[in-house]
Amino acid sequence: AIASFRDILGIIEKEFEKPTVIDKRRMDHFVKEEIPNAPDLTQQEKIMLGKLSELEKTLHEKGERITGTLKEDVDKFLWKEKGKHWVCYEAIVETAAYRALAEAFEFDTYNESRSHFKENGRLLRQIKKNIDGTR
Repeated sequence: AIASFRDILGIIEKEFEKPTVIDKRRMDHFVKEEIPNAPDLTQQEKIMLGKLSELEKTLHEKGERITGTLKEDVDKFLWKEKGKHWVCYEAIVETAAYRALAEAFEFDTYNESRSHFKENGRLLRQIKKNIDGTR
C-alpha cells in the first residue's frame, strides 16, 4: 500500500513539477521588483562605470581587431601604448540588459540548485540576500 501511495505521489509530482516556470517567475520578480528598487550607485561604482566608458573609447580608437575574430561571438582587440600591451574583449549580448542582470544575480533558482547538486551532492547550499542593504 505504501509503495502504491509513493508511486501515485511520484506521478503527481511529475505532472505538476514546473521548475522552468518558477525560475522564469523568479527572474521576472528580479526584473520588476529588485532592479527598480535598487539603491543608488555609490561614488566608487560611478567612477568604475566612467572608467569602463573610457576603456571602450580607447578600444575603438586604438585597438586593432585580432585577425579571425570577425565572425566569432567575442571580438578581440590588441594594442600597445607606453610600453604596455593591452588586450580587450567585446561581446554583444543578445538579450535585454535587465535579463542579463537577472541571470547574473539571481542564484536561487531550480536550475542553479540542480547544478549545485550535480557538482556537490548533498553539500549544504546557502544563499544570503540583501545583507545590511548591500547589493
